[in-house]
Amino acid sequence: MTAGLTPLCITGTKLYGTWGDPAQVRAELLGWLETRTDLWHGVEEVAGAPLIRVDGRRAEAPEHPRSRHRAEPVADGAGADRSAPAPAAGPAPAPPRRRTGPPRVRRLVRDLLPPLLTRALVRTLRRST
Repeated sequence: MTAGLTPLCITGTKLYGTWGDPAQVRAELLGWLETRTDLWHGVEEVAGAPLIRVDGRRAEAPEHPRSRHRAEPVADGAGADRSAPAPAAGPAPAPPRRRTGPPRVRRLVRDLLPPLLTRALVRTLRRST
């Protein structure tokens, strides 16, 4: 029935499992859970195998990881810090075009045409402008 999937852990909304060796993953997960004081966890026997239950309602959000792509400050020869050069500013984007045509016609078309035909018509009109 499970096609070899071994359930390891369950939360209020998800079931986590593995097709590999459950003992190794279970030991690593329990070791990590022991370090978290904001997560409740318990181990119960279900269908003859241990199942870890986790409640994270009081969990603290972890810090965001540092970006590998963020420009780090670079010291130049004079000793002053400077960041990576900012991208050249191009021309300001044009303001969006105002719809033309009487609103009554647009409303009538929107109400009467099927959605697929309306989408195709909108796509065609956008390409032509």
